Amino acid sequence: MKIVNYLTIMLLATFLWSCNGDEVKRLKEENSRLYKEIEDRDNIVNDMFKSFNDIEQNLAEIRAKEMIIKRESSVEISDDNSDVRDRISEEIQMINGLIEKNKTTIKRLQEQMKTSNIKISELEKTIDKLTKKIEEKDVEIETLKLQLEEMNIKVDELNINIEELTADVAQKTETIQEQTEKMNQAFYVFGSRSELLEKEIITRQGGVIGIGKYSKVSRNITADYFTQIDVRKTTEISLMCKQAKLLSSHPDNTWEFVESKNTVEKIVIKDYEKFWSLTKYLVIEIK
Repeated sequence: MKIVNYLTIMLLATFLWSCNGDEVKRLKEENSRLYKEIEDRDNIVNDMFKSFNDIEQNLAEIRAKEMIIKRESSVEISDDNSDVRDRISEEIQMINGLIEKNKTTIKRLQEQMKTSNIKISELEKTIDKLTKKIEEKDVEIETLKLQLEEMNIKVDELNINIEELTADVAQKTETIQEQTEKMNQAFYVFGSRSELLEKEIITRQGGVIGIGKYSKVSRNITADYFTQIDVRKTTEISLMCKQAKLLSSHPDNTWEFVESKNTVEKIVIKDYEKFWSLTKYLVIEIK
């Protein structure tokens, strides 16, 4: 009898050790994946801010060249001082090049934003700031154009169509608004284990002979059964259940369950930017 008890204890200990090993392995893999996602995100953000600095530097060069044109334009232009006319034309061509370079950089940034799904408030502020500067530059260019027309300088050399630039600004503003809304878009779902399994939102993994399994969010989930929200406006989600378990990946200290009288009333998102930094899908298993 003692031998049987001893064997039973040894088998149980082996089983528990195996389950713990699987869980440790899963946590290590999950940790490595999260570090990789954060590193990729940081690289994209750093590249974006470098591009912003390049645009700012180009705008400064444009301002400097505008001052040169204004200074040269103060000299009466005639056939005897055609070198002044040539210098103005050269500065105009350089301005054209800088403007085209900025347009190319902004277009690349917009493509990055479409594919990265990164939400950073300072990034949005910088985009708004650059948009305003583009609008101000349009006004300055229009004023310069009128001044050059008065001096009979060939304005066509500017190669700047104010209407086209205005349309570009309007389109960029609309695109930025759409991208801002998309970057602040997230989805949530909560339900019982059976409901989440039935809709293939989660899977059950690990364990031996049905013991020690754990729930995990499916890799290829869609938004079909989720509720869409704006993360800036939705910081609380009502649950009203006995128990709740967060299954999706979100940083610690960015959220909490609020309980009262043996009831989980809601989940409160304390820092929405960090909370949604790893995934845009919130999955909660309730009982």
